[in-house]
Amino acid sequence: MNLFTETTKSRRIAVKRGLTRLAAAVGSCLMLLLTACGGVTPLTSYERGMAALQSGDLNVAMGHFSASSQTNGEEAMGFRGMGLIHMSRQEYPEAITAFQNSLDHVKYESINTAFIEDVQMYLANAYVKDGQPDKAITIYSQLLNSGHASDAYLLRGKLYAAEKKFGQAGQDFERAIELNPSFEVYLQIYDIYVNLNRQADGAAYLKEARARTTDSVEDSYQMGRICYLLGDYDAAKDQLSRAVGGNINGAAALLGRVYLDQGDLVSARGVFQNCVESGRDISAGYNGLALCAIESGDYDDALRQIHAGLQGADSAVSEELLYNEIVVYERQHDFATALSKMESFINTYPGNSAARREYVFLKSRVEEINSVPEDISYDVWDQIIREWEEEEAASAAEEQPEEVYEEETYTDDGGWIYDEKTGEWYDPEELEGVYYGAYTEVNY
Repeated sequence: MNLFTETTKSRRIAVKRGLTRLAAAVGSCLMLLLTACGGVTPLTSYERGMAALQSGDLNVAMGHFSASSQTNGEEAMGFRGMGLIHMSRQEYPEAITAFQNSLDHVKYESINTAFIEDVQMYLANAYVKDGQPDKAITIYSQLLNSGHASDAYLLRGKLYAAEKKFGQAGQDFERAIELNPSFEVYLQIYDIYVNLNRQADGAAYLKEARARTTDSVEDSYQMGRICYLLGDYDAAKDQLSRAVGGNINGAAALLGRVYLDQGDLVSARGVFQNCVESGRDISAGYNGLALCAIESGDYDDALRQIHAGLQGADSAVSEELLYNEIVVYERQHDFATALSKMESFINTYPGNSAARREYVFLKSRVEEINSVPEDISYDVWDQIIREWEEEEAASAAEEQPEEVYEEETYTDDGGWIYDEKTGEWYDPEELEGVYYGAYTEVNY
């Protein structure tokens, strides 16, 4: 099924960074201001900016935060708010400037470390988004002994992994787990590896988490996610059913996905329909009903469910709904519409690697359609092309010599590779073509 990627299955549902972190940081912001001002002074501009931001009125919020940044004692919080708005607008250089201004205007640093660390985390994320990972790594390294230590190790490890420094990444991931051994951390590490096409490495962490026990219905939901990603559907259903009984958000929608992947459309539709009718996970329920419709080939119904789900959907579900809308048009061979919607999609969700790959496919498909002779229908031409590609693949396979695999002799340690045969250490960047990491047994 060419729907979302494996990563989408494990997308975090409950945890949202960005705007939803605002409320958690209000306490530290208030302490900063009250300390600076020496008394209980109404935070008119900042409070109004917060309210406008949480309601989604970014322009009004920016005006209030700008005023706050020019008010004695409120400067640091005002610049922080401006940085958050720039991030939501994908204006990363401006966000970097705003967050740095926030840090520069903090007063009484010794008693406002929580606020400083919070802004540093946002600043590091802005550097990542702006394509400056080295500066982000520097900040995360400074936060390894802070209250954000687990996140700092996890996010620094993610950047190391993106740079193919898998030894250093693995060490950071292990440290992140030591500091926060939650199922969510294991799932985030899995996501990181999957996005780098290293599913086996990610699965190793899920298997480690799978061996743990569950103590609550929330744990059952997380374990259900893990079992689902590992393909243990029966165990996933048991865990998720318990979570559904505990009214855990997201559990019912994922249970429906388990039934769907098992080909049980009747049970899947029943679960997704209940999500809609019960008022819990409404958008996820519509998305599930759309997936069922796609699976059964009823593309018109799939589009109806998608459009219904987009009403009031949160960011994560909206992303999947919009992606699946593109899938529907692709299944209908309306590649021009699919390409147009995909161009809009990747502008809105530039970090979606599956969408970028699909965009390349759709673009080539549209170019291919435009080259079809006028006297031949596209379906006939498509069949001709597919037969030709199959013949080419078969011919190439016959000419390809048998590949001989050697046993893995490398040991990953701190980013360098030890060759057990030669007894020497190598820089991983020098080992072209060698795949190394957790549970790797052969060289490719």
